[in-house]
Amino acid sequence: MGALLTVKQAAARLQCSPATVYQLCALKILPHSRVGLGRGVIRIAEGDIHAYLTSRRTEPEPIRLRHIN
Repeated sequence: MGALLTVKQAAARLQCSPATVYQLCALKILPHSRVGLGRGVIRIAEGDIHAYLTSRRTEPEPIRLRHIN
């Protein structure tokens, strides 16, 4: 599973704002756990950050040239 990161640490790894991480968690796009009483605090596994980044990766489209006849 790897280390559990805070929202602020996860945001630093993703190079985005903590608000973006909260939104990704709220939309259930980024897996997370809540630890503690009540709503608790959000913790995100390093492996889940890696899986999220891998799932969002795009590959460049091949360039298709049309020849003029």
